[in-house]
Amino acid sequence: MKKGVKKSISYFITVLLLFGVIGGGLSAFAQTTKQIVITTNTDDNPFIRVFLNSSLYKTGGPFTIKAEMKIENFKKRKADANIFINIQDGREKGVAVTTLNTWAKNVDWFEIKTKEGEYITFDNIDKVLIDSTLQPYGLLNTGAIYCNATISYRNFRIYNAANKVVYSWDTDKDFQGLTNLKNIKSPEPVVFGLSFHDGSGTFTVSDVDLSGGTPTNTTTKKEGGIYEDETTTTKAVDTTKVASTTGTSSTSEVTTQEETQTTETSVETTELLDTAESTTANPTGSGSQDKPFNVWIPIAIIGGIIVLGGGAFVILLKLNMLPLKK
Repeated sequence: MKKGVKKSISYFITVLLLFGVIGGGLSAFAQTTKQIVITTNTDDNPFIRVFLNSSLYKTGGPFTIKAEMKIENFKKRKADANIFINIQDGREKGVAVTTLNTWAKNVDWFEIKTKEGEYITFDNIDKVLIDSTLQPYGLLNTGAIYCNATISYRNFRIYNAANKVVYSWDTDKDFQGLTNLKNIKSPEPVVFGLSFHDGSGTFTVSDVDLSGGTPTNTTTKKEGGIYEDETTTTKAVDTTKVASTTGTSSTSEVTTQEETQTTETSVETTELLDTAESTTANPTGSGSQDKPFNVWIPIAIIGGIIVLGGGAFVILLKLNMLPLKK
Protein backbone atom coordinates (compact mmCIF):
# COMPACT_ATOMS: atom_id res chain seq x y z
CA MET A 1 0.00 0.00 0.00
CA LYS A 2 1.39 3.39 -0.93
CA LYS A 3 2.45 5.55 2.00
CA GLY A 4 0.16 8.45 0.98
CA VAL A 5 -2.92 6.25 0.71
CA LYS A 6 -2.08 4.52 3.99
CA LYS A 7 -1.72 7.86 5.73
CA SER A 8 -5.06 9.11 4.36
CA ILE A 9 -6.83 5.98 5.57
CA SER A 10 -5.29 6.35 9.03
CA TYR A 11 -6.52 9.96 9.22
CA PHE A 12 -9.99 8.86 8.16
CA ILE A 13 -10.17 6.05 10.76
CA THR A 14 -8.91 8.39 13.47
CA VAL A 15 -11.58 10.99 12.69
CA LEU A 16 -14.33 8.35 12.69
CA LEU A 17 -13.18 6.96 16.03
CA LEU A 18 -12.95 10.40 17.59
CA PHE A 19 -16.44 11.35 16.40
CA GLY A 20 -17.77 8.06 17.74
CA VAL A 21 -16.17 8.58 21.14
CA ILE A 22 -17.22 12.22 21.41
CA GLY A 23 -20.74 11.52 20.12
CA GLY A 24 -21.16 8.64 22.53
CA GLY A 25 -19.99 10.78 25.42
CA LEU A 26 -22.31 13.64 24.57
CA SER A 27 -25.32 11.36 24.19
CA ALA A 28 -24.50 9.77 27.54
CA PHE A 29 -24.58 13.22 29.14
CA ALA A 30 -27.89 14.24 27.47
CA GLN A 31 -30.35 15.16 30.23
CA THR A 32 -33.75 13.54 30.14
CA THR A 33 -36.67 14.05 32.48
CA LYS A 34 -40.14 12.65 33.12
CA GLN A 35 -43.00 14.47 31.42
CA ILE A 36 -46.74 14.27 32.05
CA VAL A 37 -49.14 15.51 29.37
CA ILE A 38 -52.79 16.15 30.26
CA THR A 39 -55.18 16.06 27.31
CA THR A 40 -58.60 17.24 28.47
CA ASN A 41 -60.72 15.73 25.68
CA THR A 42 -64.33 16.23 26.86
CA ASP A 43 -63.51 16.06 30.57
CA ASP A 44 -64.39 19.11 32.70
CA ASN A 45 -61.65 19.00 35.30
CA PRO A 46 -58.65 16.71 34.76
CA PHE A 47 -55.71 17.51 37.02
CA ILE A 48 -52.56 16.15 38.63
CA ARG A 49 -52.38 15.78 42.39
CA VAL A 50 -49.11 15.68 44.31
CA PHE A 51 -49.15 14.61 47.95
CA LEU A 52 -46.88 16.60 50.24
CA ASN A 53 -46.48 13.96 52.94
CA SER A 54 -45.32 14.95 56.42
CA SER A 55 -43.06 11.89 56.46
CA LEU A 56 -40.91 13.67 53.87
CA TYR A 57 -41.61 17.34 54.57
CA LYS A 58 -41.98 17.53 58.35
CA THR A 59 -38.52 19.09 58.73
CA GLY A 60 -36.00 20.74 56.43
CA GLY A 61 -38.27 23.48 55.06
CA PRO A 62 -39.19 25.83 53.67
CA PHE A 63 -39.42 23.76 50.50
CA THR A 64 -39.37 25.05 46.93
CA ILE A 65 -41.22 23.49 44.00
CA LYS A 66 -39.72 23.87 40.54
CA ALA A 67 -41.18 22.55 37.30
CA GLU A 68 -41.87 23.58 33.72
CA MET A 69 -45.16 23.77 31.84
CA LYS A 70 -46.43 24.24 28.29
CA ILE A 71 -50.05 25.01 27.32
CA GLU A 72 -51.36 24.19 23.85
CA ASN A 73 -54.73 24.07 22.08
CA PHE A 74 -56.38 26.17 24.79
CA LYS A 75 -60.06 26.93 24.20
CA LYS A 76 -62.63 27.98 26.79
CA ARG A 77 -65.90 26.18 27.26
CA LYS A 78 -67.04 28.61 29.96
CA ALA A 79 -66.11 32.20 30.80
CA ASP A 80 -64.21 31.21 33.93
CA ALA A 81 -62.18 28.42 32.30
CA ASN A 82 -58.44 28.27 32.96
CA ILE A 83 -55.36 26.21 33.70
CA PHE A 84 -54.66 26.36 37.43
CA ILE A 85 -52.24 25.43 40.15
CA ASN A 86 -53.30 25.51 43.80
CA ILE A 87 -52.13 24.21 47.14
CA GLN A 88 -53.74 22.90 50.31
CA ASP A 89 -51.23 23.33 53.13
CA GLY A 90 -53.03 25.48 55.69
CA ARG A 91 -51.08 28.62 54.84
CA GLU A 92 -54.18 30.84 54.98
CA LYS A 93 -56.35 30.65 58.04
CA GLY A 94 -59.93 29.83 57.11
CA VAL A 95 -59.03 29.13 53.45
CA ALA A 96 -59.10 25.50 52.40
CA VAL A 97 -57.35 25.95 49.07
CA THR A 98 -54.99 28.71 47.95
CA THR A 99 -54.77 29.45 44.23
CA LEU A 100 -51.15 30.12 43.29
CA ASN A 101 -51.62 31.00 39.62
CA THR A 102 -53.91 30.61 36.60
CA TRP A 103 -53.37 30.79 32.84
CA ALA A 104 -55.86 31.16 30.00
CA LYS A 105 -53.76 31.18 26.82
CA ASN A 106 -51.34 29.02 24.89
CA VAL A 107 -47.81 29.37 26.24
CA ASP A 108 -44.55 27.71 25.24
CA TRP A 109 -42.33 26.12 27.89
CA PHE A 110 -42.01 28.27 31.03
CA GLU A 111 -41.10 27.81 34.68
CA ILE A 112 -44.12 27.47 36.95
CA LYS A 113 -44.29 30.36 39.39
CA THR A 114 -46.85 32.20 41.48
CA LYS A 115 -48.72 35.27 40.26
CA GLU A 116 -46.09 37.32 42.05
CA GLY A 117 -43.37 35.76 39.91
CA GLU A 118 -41.87 33.65 42.72
CA TYR A 119 -41.20 29.95 42.87
CA ILE A 120 -43.86 28.01 44.77
CA THR A 121 -42.81 27.36 48.36
CA PHE A 122 -44.36 25.69 51.39
CA ASP A 123 -43.35 25.30 55.03
CA ASN A 124 -42.84 22.10 57.00
CA ILE A 125 -45.89 19.85 56.83
CA ASP A 126 -47.29 18.33 60.02
CA LYS A 127 -51.09 18.23 59.97
CA VAL A 128 -53.33 19.96 57.42
CA LEU A 129 -57.09 20.38 57.69
CA ILE A 130 -58.53 18.69 54.60
CA ASP A 131 -62.18 17.74 54.24
CA SER A 132 -62.78 18.70 57.90
CA THR A 133 -60.10 16.24 59.06
CA LEU A 134 -56.48 16.83 60.06
CA GLN A 135 -54.33 14.87 57.62
CA PRO A 136 -50.57 14.15 57.69
CA TYR A 137 -50.09 15.72 54.27
CA GLY A 138 -50.71 18.74 52.10
CA LEU A 139 -51.88 18.72 48.47
CA LEU A 140 -50.63 20.38 45.30
CA ASN A 141 -53.13 20.36 42.42
CA THR A 142 -52.63 21.50 38.84
CA GLY A 143 -54.72 20.99 35.71
CA ALA A 144 -57.64 22.35 33.71
CA ILE A 145 -61.16 23.52 34.43
CA TYR A 146 -63.92 23.95 31.80
CA CYS A 147 -61.61 24.13 28.79
CA ASN A 148 -60.02 22.16 26.00
CA ALA A 149 -56.24 22.06 26.32
CA THR A 150 -53.07 20.02 26.15
CA ILE A 151 -50.93 20.73 29.20
CA SER A 152 -47.37 19.40 29.47
CA TYR A 153 -45.37 19.26 32.70
CA ARG A 154 -41.73 18.27 33.02
CA ASN A 155 -38.65 18.47 35.25
CA PHE A 156 -40.71 18.44 38.47
CA ARG A 157 -38.62 18.56 41.65
CA ILE A 158 -38.87 19.76 45.24
CA TYR A 159 -35.90 21.30 47.10
CA ASN A 160 -35.40 21.66 50.84
CA ALA A 161 -33.97 24.74 52.53
CA ALA A 162 -30.44 23.42 51.91
CA ASN A 163 -31.18 23.43 48.15
CA LYS A 164 -31.10 19.64 47.98
CA VAL A 165 -33.63 17.77 45.85
CA VAL A 166 -35.77 15.70 48.22
CA TYR A 167 -38.29 14.54 45.62
CA SER A 168 -38.62 14.50 41.83
CA TRP A 169 -40.59 12.65 39.19
CA ASP A 170 -37.27 11.45 37.78
CA THR A 171 -36.40 9.57 40.99
CA ASP A 172 -39.90 8.36 41.87
CA LYS A 173 -39.88 4.58 41.35
CA ASP A 174 -43.58 4.66 40.49
CA PHE A 175 -42.70 6.48 37.27
CA GLN A 176 -40.25 3.86 36.03
CA GLY A 177 -41.74 2.23 32.93
CA LEU A 178 -45.00 4.15 33.42
CA THR A 179 -46.79 5.52 30.35
CA ASN A 180 -50.22 6.33 31.81
CA LEU A 181 -50.52 8.08 35.18
CA LYS A 182 -53.90 6.45 35.76
CA ASN A 183 -52.22 3.04 35.68
CA ILE A 184 -49.91 3.70 38.61
CA LYS A 185 -49.74 0.50 40.66
CA SER A 186 -48.32 1.68 43.99
CA PRO A 187 -50.82 1.59 46.91
CA GLU A 188 -49.34 4.86 48.16
CA PRO A 189 -48.39 6.97 45.12
CA VAL A 190 -47.18 10.53 45.57
CA VAL A 191 -48.58 11.61 42.20
CA PHE A 192 -51.67 10.53 40.27
CA GLY A 193 -54.27 11.84 37.85
CA LEU A 194 -57.84 12.73 38.77
CA SER A 195 -60.76 13.85 36.66
CA PHE A 196 -64.35 15.06 36.87
CA HIS A 197 -67.31 14.54 34.54
CA ASP A 198 -66.75 11.76 31.99
CA GLY A 199 -63.19 10.73 32.89
CA SER A 200 -61.98 11.12 29.31
CA GLY A 201 -58.96 13.21 30.28
CA THR A 202 -55.66 11.41 29.64
CA PHE A 203 -52.36 11.57 31.53
CA THR A 204 -49.49 10.43 29.33
CA VAL A 205 -46.09 9.84 30.95
CA SER A 206 -42.86 9.78 28.92
CA ASP A 207 -39.14 10.55 28.99
CA VAL A 208 -38.12 13.73 27.17
CA ASP A 209 -34.85 15.46 26.38
CA LEU A 210 -34.52 18.77 28.20
CA SER A 211 -32.41 20.19 25.38
CA GLY A 212 -35.56 20.77 23.34
CA GLY A 213 -37.07 24.10 24.34
CA THR A 214 -35.90 26.69 26.85
CA PRO A 215 -38.30 27.88 29.56
CA THR A 216 -39.26 31.53 29.19
CA ASN A 217 -39.75 34.12 31.91
CA THR A 218 -43.50 34.70 32.22
CA THR A 219 -43.82 36.45 35.56
CA THR A 220 -46.09 39.32 34.52
CA LYS A 221 -48.53 40.21 31.79
CA LYS A 222 -46.23 42.97 30.54
CA GLU A 223 -43.33 40.55 30.08
CA GLY A 224 -45.03 37.40 28.90
CA GLY A 225 -48.56 38.48 28.00
CA ILE A 226 -49.96 35.13 29.05
CA TYR A 227 -52.30 35.97 31.88
CA GLU A 228 -55.86 36.82 31.14
CA ASP A 229 -56.44 37.82 34.75
CA GLU A 230 -53.92 39.42 37.07
CA THR A 231 -56.18 39.74 40.11
CA THR A 232 -55.35 37.94 43.33
CA THR A 233 -57.05 34.80 44.52
CA THR A 234 -60.60 35.10 45.72
CA LYS A 235 -61.90 34.16 49.12
CA ALA A 236 -64.68 31.98 47.73
CA VAL A 237 -63.72 28.34 47.59
CA ASP A 238 -65.79 25.48 46.23
CA THR A 239 -64.88 21.91 47.10
CA THR A 240 -66.33 18.63 46.02
CA LYS A 241 -65.28 15.01 45.73
CA VAL A 242 -63.20 13.30 43.12
CA ALA A 243 -65.18 11.45 40.48
CA SER A 244 -62.53 9.45 38.69
CA THR A 245 -59.04 8.47 39.79
CA THR A 246 -56.87 5.51 40.69
CA GLY A 247 -55.92 3.65 43.84
CA THR A 248 -57.81 2.45 46.88
CA SER A 249 -60.96 4.11 48.11
CA SER A 250 -60.84 6.99 50.58
CA THR A 251 -62.37 10.46 50.79
CA SER A 252 -60.37 13.51 49.77
CA GLU A 253 -61.26 17.14 49.17
CA VAL A 254 -60.37 18.84 45.94
CA THR A 255 -60.93 22.37 44.73
CA THR A 256 -61.91 22.44 41.11
CA GLN A 257 -61.94 26.20 40.65
CA GLU A 258 -61.52 29.16 42.93
CA GLU A 259 -61.82 32.28 40.86
CA THR A 260 -63.42 33.73 37.77
CA GLN A 261 -61.62 36.01 35.36
CA THR A 262 -63.38 39.23 36.35
CA THR A 263 -65.42 38.67 39.51
CA GLU A 264 -65.09 37.16 42.95
CA THR A 265 -67.91 34.66 42.57
CA SER A 266 -67.06 31.01 42.93
CA VAL A 267 -67.53 28.56 40.10
CA GLU A 268 -70.57 26.30 39.88
CA THR A 269 -69.86 22.75 40.96
CA THR A 270 -73.26 21.17 40.56
CA GLU A 271 -72.27 19.63 37.23
CA LEU A 272 -69.32 17.93 38.89
CA LEU A 273 -71.39 16.08 41.46
CA ASP A 274 -72.69 13.32 39.22
CA THR A 275 -70.64 10.78 41.11
CA ALA A 276 -70.69 10.66 44.90
CA GLU A 277 -67.80 8.23 45.30
CA SER A 278 -64.32 9.57 45.96
CA THR A 279 -61.35 7.35 45.25
CA THR A 280 -57.78 8.40 45.96
CA ALA A 281 -54.66 6.48 46.79
CA ASN A 282 -53.52 6.10 50.38
CA PRO A 283 -51.46 9.26 50.96
CA THR A 284 -49.79 8.38 54.24
CA GLY A 285 -46.57 7.09 52.74
CA SER A 286 -43.63 9.22 51.71
CA GLY A 287 -43.63 7.79 48.20
CA SER A 288 -41.25 5.57 46.32
CA GLN A 289 -38.11 7.32 45.26
CA ASP A 290 -34.49 6.48 44.55
CA LYS A 291 -31.48 8.16 46.07
CA PRO A 292 -30.22 11.46 44.55
CA PHE A 293 -27.99 11.50 41.48
CA ASN A 294 -24.99 9.16 41.81
CA VAL A 295 -21.68 10.95 41.20
CA TRP A 296 -20.12 7.70 39.99
CA ILE A 297 -22.24 7.77 36.82
CA PRO A 298 -20.32 10.61 35.05
CA ILE A 299 -17.05 9.13 36.34
CA ALA A 300 -17.94 5.79 34.75
CA ILE A 301 -18.93 7.51 31.49
CA ILE A 302 -15.65 9.45 31.34
CA GLY A 303 -13.75 6.26 32.11
CA GLY A 304 -15.53 4.52 29.24
CA ILE A 305 -14.61 7.32 26.86
CA ILE A 306 -10.95 7.06 27.90
CA VAL A 307 -11.00 3.28 27.38
CA LEU A 308 -12.55 3.70 23.91
CA GLY A 309 -9.97 6.32 22.99
CA GLY A 310 -7.16 4.11 24.26
CA GLY A 311 -8.53 1.18 22.30
CA ALA A 312 -8.59 3.26 19.14
CA PHE A 313 -4.97 4.28 19.73
CA VAL A 314 -3.85 0.68 20.25
CA ILE A 315 -5.63 -0.50 17.10
CA LEU A 316 -3.99 2.19 14.98
CA LEU A 317 -0.61 1.47 16.60
CA LYS A 318 -0.85 -2.27 15.87
CA LEU A 319 -1.81 -1.55 12.29
CA ASN A 320 1.09 0.91 12.05
CA MET A 321 -1.49 3.49 10.93
CA LEU A 322 -1.09 6.33 13.44
CA PRO A 323 -1.38 9.55 11.41
CA LEU A 324 1.54 11.18 13.22
CA LYS A 325 3.82 8.14 12.89
CA LYS A 326 6.24 8.34 9.98
